[in-house]
Amino acid sequence: EVPMPVLESWMLVLPLCTALGCLFGSFTFRHFALGSSAILFAGMAAGAAGAQMPPAIRELGLALFIYSVGSETGGGFLAVLARRGPKLAAVCLATVTAGFAAALLCGLCFGLPPAGIAGLFGGALTSTPALATAMDGLDPAGTVLLTASYGLAYPAGIIGVIVFVRIAARLEGVDVKAEEDALNAQDADPLPARKDGGANPRGTPAPSAGTSPLPVLLVIGAGYALGQLPLPLPGQSSVSLGSAGGILLCAILAAGKGHAGKLPLLPSPQMRLFLRDFGLYAFLAGVGVQTGALLDAETLRSGMPVLAASLLTVSLPMLVCRMLCRRVFHIDFLTMLGIVTGSMTSTPGLAAASSVSPHRAVVQAYAAVYPLALLCMIFMIKIMHIVIAPLMG
Repeated sequence: EVPMPVLESWMLVLPLCTALGCLFGSFTFRHFALGSSAILFAGMAAGAAGAQMPPAIRELGLALFIYSVGSETGGGFLAVLARRGPKLAAVCLATVTAGFAAALLCGLCFGLPPAGIAGLFGGALTSTPALATAMDGLDPAGTVLLTASYGLAYPAGIIGVIVFVRIAARLEGVDVKAEEDALNAQDADPLPARKDGGANPRGTPAPSAGTSPLPVLLVIGAGYALGQLPLPLPGQSSVSLGSAGGILLCAILAAGKGHAGKLPLLPSPQMRLFLRDFGLYAFLAGVGVQTGALLDAETLRSGMPVLAASLLTVSLPMLVCRMLCRRVFHIDFLTMLGIVTGSMTSTPGLAAASSVSPHRAVVQAYAAVYPLALLCMIFMIKIMHIVIAPLMG
């Protein structure tokens, strides 16, 4: 039995989960390894054993990780939108719609009320904004049912996307290194340098701020503020990008601009790599501890229908996304990983995809579809409230 002081101190839990996760993640079985995703499972084990970790650690890790991947994307984000915008939008909308249809059908089969179906949908697609929207106007009993089904489906949503990302290369029979080389060859022709001195996806990068933390803090602060701004929707409701979406957008814009006046907005590559890994480890450990604390035996027994439904709900949209990307639109494998994780609004999935391949195509596709997926999920929740719930009585 682990002594309680060890479980209560996040300064011990965080390095313990990280070390064990990195250790087990390095083991391979038939060319498959969990990699950094194993930190999530180490955190879940610690959380189930009673470990505690302040939410601020998880949020800080998320902010640093999202900032680092956004700053790596740079001006290439707009190029991706211009070249593949309609295809990305079509795949994203089809993926979210498939998730909603799966949640609705599973909910009807298992006898879940509308609030339970909404929680199943939001949890399987790991969308906290969808949960917040679904809570609008619910009575206390409905709120309890909503949050319970969300809490049960959320771990399945996280694990399902991570497992898919880790095995996708074997399912497709692709060589990740060859995919990276092919994309790099497409980007080999240099572009002219921008007149404003900003970063160019294939040109000369903007000056770096070195190891100064100032640009990191400024961009994260601005992104957090942007993510809290309400975007009005039809009716009296609104939605926001959230801290992850706001920081990602600001990091992409800062990397594309390169500097604000004489102030460089980009850290050195070494510092960006450190921030990405540290943020990723802290985020995965924090999410794991939080998730593991919810998975007690009684909750698992009483919520087996929701757990079974969540597995189906998280699987169908990813299969639809894979089919459209590879069979219909013939999108490259690395971009597909970004579309899958972005359409599922899964930051842990993005972390897993980044460990499969650090190529910028993954992050660019994620950033391109994430806001659309978020708005589409909110719209689906509104349909549940306005149209489907009255029909179900």
